[in-house]
Formats: sequence, C-alpha cells, structure tokens
Amino acid sequence: MEKKIVIVVFIVFSFFIFGYTIGAEQIPFSKSVTSFYTTNLSDNSNLYEEIDPLLEKTNIESIIHLQNNDDITKKRLELIYFIWKTNSLPENMPTKVIQNFNDSRFSDMKNLDKIDKIVVNMEYNIDSLAYLFHPVEKNNKLLIYHQGHAGGFIHGKNTISYYLERGYTIIAFSMPLHGLNSTPTLDIENFGVIKFDSHNKFRYLETKNFSPMKFFFHPILASMNYIEKNHDFDTYDMIGLSGGAWTITLYSALDDRIERIFPVGGPLPLYIKENSNYDHIHYEVSNLALYKIANYLDFFILSSYGETKEHHKILNKFDSCCNYGLSYLTFENDVQNTMKKLGQGKFQIYLDETHRGHKISEHALEIINNEIIR
Repeated sequence: MEKKIVIVVFIVFSFFIFGYTIGAEQIPFSKSVTSFYTTNLSDNSNLYEEIDPLLEKTNIESIIHLQNNDDITKKRLELIYFIWKTNSLPENMPTKVIQNFNDSRFSDMKNLDKIDKIVVNMEYNIDSLAYLFHPVEKNNKLLIYHQGHAGGFIHGKNTISYYLERGYTIIAFSMPLHGLNSTPTLDIENFGVIKFDSHNKFRYLETKNFSPMKFFFHPILASMNYIEKNHDFDTYDMIGLSGGAWTITLYSALDDRIERIFPVGGPLPLYIKENSNYDHIHYEVSNLALYKIANYLDFFILSSYGETKEHHKILNKFDSCCNYGLSYLTFENDVQNTMKKLGQGKFQIYLDETHRGHKISEHALEIINNEIIR
C-alpha cells in the first residue's frame, strides 16, 4: 500500500515539475498545459507552419502611431511619465553596491574576475538584486541580461558564461518577485494582508500617483546610471528571455543609451497573444493603461529607432511555451517599412528552428555575438 502511495505521489510531482518548466508556470492540467500536450506534442500539429486567418484581419498600419521624430519623442515622454511620474528619466542610483560579492553558484565560470552585487530598493518593500560580472580579459562592452518568469538569473548561467568567456561585462537581472528579489507581505487598504508572489497582484498597488510598472524598469535604470558614472563602456546592449525579452523591449524604447537589443522568445503584439491558446497573461503583458499609450508595435519601433539602435528579435519556431510559429509574419514588414520611413534604426526578426524549447539556444547565442562584433 505504502509503495503505491509513493508511486502516485512521484507521478503527480513529476507532472507538476514538467508543467512548470515548460514555461507555463501553472499547475498541471490548466488550459496552457493541456494545450501543450494536445498541440505542441502532436505530430499532426500545424501550429508551426500555418497562420491563423484571424491574425491577418488586423490592419497593422492603422495601429502603428509613430510616423516621425516628433511622434517618437512625445511617446517616450508619455511612457516615462506613466511609469515614473516624472518628465524625464530619473537620475536615481542603486541603494547600495557590494563590491567583490561571493556567490559560489557562479564561481566556476571561466574568465570571471569578480562580481558586484547591485541592490535597488523600491516602494512597498519591493527590491531588485542584480549581479555585475566583471571579466578578467575585457572587450569593454556591457551586456544587460534579463531572465524571464521561470526564476532567477541563475537559470541564465549558460548565457552569462558564454559572453563572459568572450570578454563581455554582464549585469544580470531577475524579474520582480523572482530569484533573489523580495516577495513582501503587505497590508493593503480595503483588501487586507496579501503576499506578493505574483505579478498579477501588482494591480492592488495602482494609484493615480504610482504605477507598479516601475518595478520592472527602475532597477535597470538605476544600475545604468551607476555603471555610466563609474565605467566607460563602448556599447550597452541587452539580451532577454521570455519575460526578460518583454522587459528589454520596453526598457530600450525609453533609454537612448541602449543600442542593440536581442529579445528571445517574445514578446508579440496583443492581437496575437489574445487570440492564441496560451492563456496565462501576466499583469505587465496586458496592462491596458500602458498599451493605450503605446502598443507592442509602437514599442518595437521605439526600441529600434535611433542612429545606433537596433532591435533583433529571435523567435523559436517550435517554442514549447508560447510565441511559436509564423505569426510574426503578420506585422514584420509593416514595422520594417515604418523604420525605413523614419530613416534611423533597424528592426529584424530571426526564426530559430534548431530546437523545441523555450530558451536561448546555442544558435541564438552565436547570432547575438556576431551582430554585436560585426
């Protein structure tokens, strides 16, 4: 009897781990996991080769709102005010920087000189703990790596190691409430005591004078201010996976110091996201107040526009989580045509067909490195 119980527990636990690690981050047999089993593992699935006709009904040109430099400037200022309630990017610095910080999880990485721990404390006891990885042999280029919803940036160790070995200095971030970052318990007026362990709970903190969207971008901003003051890098580029891809897409749209970005595994516009069978939509991905100011197509353009700015999106054709297939073809040409009209910057999409995961593949790592050094 006891043996049977152990077997049942093991099977249930295995399904839970599998359901979480494919990227849905929900309990097994939710819609997203069921969808994964019934479509992504099906040999007869056409998800990767066909485009849902519904996605082709959106007039892309009509929902792109940026036609000239004045539009770009105005939109950036609107977004900065929405996020920070200021008329320009704040000049805040990190709360503290701990030099020569020891974390044994990263001690085996080649070409690692030292780690600096950058702490940014924000409202409601939300904080961000980032690591600045210094190489022994340097190429004087800074890479900003941002992990997604799957956990802390320890999960990006392979990516961090790849570029560290090649001489890049890397600062690594996790999303709010993930990894080493805090998950505070707060007593919210009219709602009671709530543990903040999910981005969707940020909606309880929204007020006229504060946007929780700040939690996603302020740590990068404060760290950038610190790095710019204390270092002299030739370039500032960004890499992000999944939710990290979302983060770097939006952040780079606001900060001209960022040159090239490489979002992997997303994001895609809401007309695609809302019509897909991936039902787990995070607070930040569908914040209508934000996207009424600038939709995803606008963010793609904002993050691409500038004399030295480039947006290189890498999508996994056979992604085991989301944003798979060829739906990007419904907007790619329109965004590129807008960039040509604007006359500055670059927007490009790569389709990675080398694997069936929700990850930054070896192929993607090479693409990114080649684009930076060319």
